[in-house]
Amino acid sequence: MRLQVEWKRRLCIAGIIIGVYLSFRYLLPVLIPFLIGWALASWVYPLCAKIEKRTHIPKNVTGTVLMIAVLGILGLLFWKGAGIFFQQIKTAVANYDRMADWLENLLDQCCRSLESLLGISSSISREYILGGMEAVQKKMTESFRPEAFLRAVSCLKSVLLLLSAVVVTLISGILFLGDMEVMKRRIQEYSMLRGARRVVRRLKKTTVVYLKAQFLIIISVAAVCCVGFWMMGSPYYLVLGCAIGLLDALPVIGTGTFLYPAALLFLVRGEYGIAIGCVALDVVTSLIREFMEPRLLGKRLGIFPVVILASVYVGFWIYGPLGFILGPLSLSVVYEVGKEWDVWD
Repeated sequence: MRLQVEWKRRLCIAGIIIGVYLSFRYLLPVLIPFLIGWALASWVYPLCAKIEKRTHIPKNVTGTVLMIAVLGILGLLFWKGAGIFFQQIKTAVANYDRMADWLENLLDQCCRSLESLLGISSSISREYILGGMEAVQKKMTESFRPEAFLRAVSCLKSVLLLLSAVVVTLISGILFLGDMEVMKRRIQEYSMLRGARRVVRRLKKTTVVYLKAQFLIIISVAAVCCVGFWMMGSPYYLVLGCAIGLLDALPVIGTGTFLYPAALLFLVRGEYGIAIGCVALDVVTSLIREFMEPRLLGKRLGIFPVVILASVYVGFWIYGPLGFILGPLSLSVVYEVGKEWDVWD
């Protein structure tokens, strides 16, 4: 009897994991416009209700204007930012040979410095490093061919899907806004949704708080890095700033994983101003995280950093780039649903 109960528990855990994976993999992409529409409607609803009470202008009218304005501003910023981002990538691809020569000269300087300090032959160390980088270089040149880049940028299907998603988001937000009070009351009345409401409440107090805090910190760190690299004269300030902003969100790793080696390389080259700028940039971004994280998260969530790192890593393998968000969220949903069904020991 005990063995039968244990097998049922394991099957239930497997069912939860498979259900969460299938939902996030196939159902969530379809529901994203509606979820964003609900979030927009919930965000503008209090203001629209106040305006309707004072001016008798219907909530749908003011809500539509506000949501169009928000989506328009976000769309404009995204369009401008994406244009600069892809232009910098195209510039990097076009200057690949020049960058390769610069890196080769930098490698020669580093190997000569290593020979003077440790006595290791510069030719041996250079050959060893180039041998290890050959496979990486081949992979990068195949991935960034102009033909592949142009196909990715000019993909008409993706653009049409994005535009249709924006339209669905706006329409669903307007519809949600008109029935907001009725829908909330109906959700509260359905007894079969009590367990789901408890799971959502716990997720809002833990994972959603964590993801919101990380998003704000990433935006702040990326913005500071973009400005810092721009001040240092880098032509790829937007690409580097966004990449380091994402890198900073990973537990244990942080911005220093990139900035301190970069500072060391520039120090070897004699570019002391840029080296000092890299170190200063790491100090500033670390202070930003140390200042914002306690205020946004409050008490620690009780999650080990290695668990978050593992969930992000597995999420990247399963979901792709969105695994940065969907990995920890999937882990939390599996845990909370299992807790609601009492399947954990």
